[in-house]
Amino acid sequence: MWKVMLSFPMTSEKILQELENVLQDKRVCASLQAHPVHTSLLNFAMMHPTKHVLLNLCDPKKLLTLLSLSSLPILWLVLRALVMLSETSQMVTDVQVLLPEVMEALQYENTHINMKALTIFKNVIRHLEKKEASPIALALAGRLLPLFNDVSSEVRECSMLLFKDLMESVLWWKKGEMKKTVHRAIIPLLFRMSDETESVAKVQISDLAIDEGTGCADTRRVF
Repeated sequence: MWKVMLSFPMTSEKILQELENVLQDKRVCASLQAHPVHTSLLNFAMMHPTKHVLLNLCDPKKLLTLLSLSSLPILWLVLRALVMLSETSQMVTDVQVLLPEVMEALQYENTHINMKALTIFKNVIRHLEKKEASPIALALAGRLLPLFNDVSSEVRECSMLLFKDLMESVLWWKKGEMKKTVHRAIIPLLFRMSDETESVAKVQISDLAIDEGTGCADTRRVF
């Protein structure tokens, strides 16, 4: 039911209202394997990101437990919380330890889940120095390639722009490893040069520097 609901372009407010109603039912929470300590954290995830809310959300251990549950609505809420936390430089360290689990969220092929996961990585990479960002970039880059062909133009564009950020986040002595992934990305990027969504097509040319004449990726800026 939740997977179908999240597949439609609903507003965040409506989704949160539905989730809040569901989490009031103890039987439903039990079926989702969510304990009272979890639901209290999830309630904070539904609120406006004030300093008080962010402090209560910043509990990596509890968030890790919630990320491990096989529940799409709970995953969506936890990722929403991590998006809010990752926007604050003081809390990026706590979010950083959860990135392997966030990366696994990409397997669900859900537009709303993907967008939140991509936003988390974008925020974290922006706050980190290259020394910290480099291993994340190397681990994540290959996982983004399937998203270049996602059904959602928003996911396609966001994943390509994040890929550019990852290219620029790799330490110079690790660029050889990244270059292999860049070569794998060239063909799917070339296919997207004529993407029906103009903003996606422009990413290929202006941001990832795909040369229209030669069909080659200009990686000189980062390699």
